[in-house]
Amino acid sequence: MPKHPFADRSGVSAFIASVILVSILILIGIAIAYWLSGAAGSYSKEEIRLVGVYAESADGGWRIVIQVKNTGSADVVIENILLNQEPCANYAGDPWRLTLEAGGSPVVDLSKINIVLKAGEEKNLVITVKSAAPFTSNVILKVGLRSSGGEYSKEITLK
Repeated sequence: MPKHPFADRSGVSAFIASVILVSILILIGIAIAYWLSGAAGSYSKEEIRLVGVYAESADGGWRIVIQVKNTGSADVVIENILLNQEPCANYAGDPWRLTLEAGGSPVVDLSKINIVLKAGEEKNLVITVKSAAPFTSNVILKVGLRSSGGEYSKEITLK
């Protein structure tokens, strides 16, 4: 009877085969874990939608209302409010006397704005400012919100 050409050779030992198999399974497990962590991170994101922004004349100045809604799945922290690309804290002193209310509560320190919007929550941010440049009639004002997720802005005309 003819002998098989590889009959006298021994194969990979069972121990080495087990080590190779376990190593491959560990690598596959690590790859799946990285993939799942990336997929989960993409589902929890912050996203702000400016529902409405308008200004109305009030007491020798302006009342600017920003209706904001968190449409993302994670909580959002609004860190600053920008008026024409400048932080609103720049307008806190004379002659503007800017004040800010978030959901009916006054924000005392405009340099440390920390407005939290839970997922799905909507709030009205109300800015009151005296009429002085650049807050004069027929001026286009760019109103923006800054959070860790980015900047969101709209333009309005003071009428």
